[in-house]
Amino acid sequence: SQTGTDVTLSNGGGAISVADNDNDPVNENQTVSQGTGITVTQTGQDFQVVNAAPDQVVAIADGGSGNITVGGTYPNLTIDVPTLNDADSDPTNENQTVSQGTGIIVTQTGQDFQVVNAAPDQVVAIADGGSGNITVGGTYPNLTIDVPTLNDADSSPTNEIQVLSQTGTDVTLSNGGGAISVADNDNDPVNENQTVSQGTGITVTQTGQDFQVVNAAPDQVVAIADGGSGNITVGGTYPNLTIDVSTLNDADSDPTNEIQNINEVLTDGNDAGGLLVKNIGTPVAGTDAANKDYVDNTIIASNPIKAHGTIVISGTTFTPHTIGATVTSDFFGKFTVTLNSPIPDALYQIQLSYLGNNAELVHIYVADQQPNFFTVEIVETQTPTNFVDRTWYFTILDF
Repeated sequence: SQTGTDVTLSNGGGAISVADNDNDPVNENQTVSQGTGITVTQTGQDFQVVNAAPDQVVAIADGGSGNITVGGTYPNLTIDVPTLNDADSDPTNENQTVSQGTGIIVTQTGQDFQVVNAAPDQVVAIADGGSGNITVGGTYPNLTIDVPTLNDADSSPTNEIQVLSQTGTDVTLSNGGGAISVADNDNDPVNENQTVSQGTGITVTQTGQDFQVVNAAPDQVVAIADGGSGNITVGGTYPNLTIDVSTLNDADSDPTNEIQNINEVLTDGNDAGGLLVKNIGTPVAGTDAANKDYVDNTIIASNPIKAHGTIVISGTTFTPHTIGATVTSDFFGKFTVTLNSPIPDALYQIQLSYLGNNAELVHIYVADQQPNFFTVEIVETQTPTNFVDRTWYFTILDF
C-alpha cells in the first residue's frame, strides 16, 4: 500500500520512500526517441522535436469499442478515454469482489481481503441411515464410508425376485423354484371343455362332461313353397325334403351378366360412355345402322365432293375451316391443300374463288396438283409476281 511517497509491503515486508529531492512529478528526466517521420535533436536537458514530413493527413478514430474520443485541431489534437480509468493498464490485477457464504466472514482492508471460517472445528456426525449396511471409519479429515456386505432386510437369499419361463408344457421358476407340467392327459387342443348354450326352441342338459340337446318344440309344421316366380319345386317328406330349381340354368350365378336384347340394353340407357359398338353388319333397310366401311366405301365413294373449305384471312390472321383436307399458309398469298384421302390419278376437279369485288384485279389459281395435295396462289393480275392474301374457297370433285 502507498501513503504519500511511502510504499509499504504487508506481512512485515517493510516500507520504502519513492520521493525525489523536489517532490515535483512534472520535471523528471525523460527519454525522447524519434519515430517514423520525426526528427529529435537534444541539447542538454532540452529536446527539439521536428516533423520530418509535415502536413500529412492523419485520420484518428475510435477502434470500435467506443472508449476513445478525438478532439482539438491539428497540430493540437486530443485523444481521451473518458470512462476507462486504469492506471497501470494491467488486466491481471483489476479490482475484484470477494463475497462471503455460509460460515465464512470476509473483511476488506484497502485492496486486501481477509477470509475467516466463522465456525471452525465443527463436529460432523456420519452414521448408517438405519439399514445397517454402512460402516464409517478413519479420522477427520480422512474418513471412510463402506458397504461391506449389502444385506437386504431379511438376509434371506431364498426369497429374491424370480423369473417364470415355459418350454413346451413345462413351466419353470428360476433360482431353484422347480418346474411343473401344464399338459392335460392327451395334449389334444381340439377336445377341451366347451360351453353349450341353448337357443330358441332348444333345451340343453349337462351331466358331467356330457350335454343332452333336445328340441323343445318337435313336430312343427314347416311350409316351403315357391316365392312366386315358378322356378322352385319342393319334394320329399320330412325330415328329408328336396328343393329344386328345375328350369333356371345359370352356370355362374351372376345376375349382372344375363342375356339381353339390344332393346333391353337401350331401355336401361342409350349412352355408350365413349365405347365403340363393334361388328355391325352392312345396312339393308332404311332404318338399319350403318358401319364405317359402308359410309367410307358406299356413301363417301359415291359422293363426288371429296373435300371443301373456307380459308378466312383477317389482317395477318389465317383461319382455315375445312372438311376432307387441311390447309397451310406457305407464304403471303401461297397455300398448300393436303387431302385426307389421296386421289390416285390426280385428275380431280378443283373449284376456287375468293372474297372480293369486280374492281379488284386479283387472280386465284392452282399452281401444282398431285394425288395427295395441290397448291393455290393469289396474285394481282397486272403484276403476277405480287402475291396478295384474300379470304378464299375451294371444292374438290371426283366422279
